Amino acid sequence: MVKRIVLGLLLMVVVASGWVVYRVYPRRVPLSLTGVEYKLGSAGFGTKSITLQLNGRLRTGLRGRQSFTGTVNVLGSTVPDKGNERSLTIDFHKDLTGGVLVYFNWETH
Repeated sequence: MVKRIVLGLLLMVVVASGWVVYRVYPRRVPLSLTGVEYKLGSAGFGTKSITLQLNGRLRTGLRGRQSFTGTVNVLGSTVPDKGNERSLTIDFHKDLTGGVLVYFNWETH
């Protein structure tokens, strides 16, 4: 009888540990999205199709908080490419909303 109780408790610990590892282990996120770049103003108003490539890891904490750490590549954009500024971290809230990625292109004349 004691042996069954010990085996049952051991099985519960193994299952709980496996669930924690499955829940917390970071998942790889290779994602490609199609979007639109637009320019406002009197000179050069218009839209252009671009592609966003997200590569990184989605981590989930024990309390369910998620965060994405990785890089973003914008293909087909007129924004100057600064290779050292592509990495980002987004901490998601409970409703899965996170930070907004915005690029500003200030042209000097």
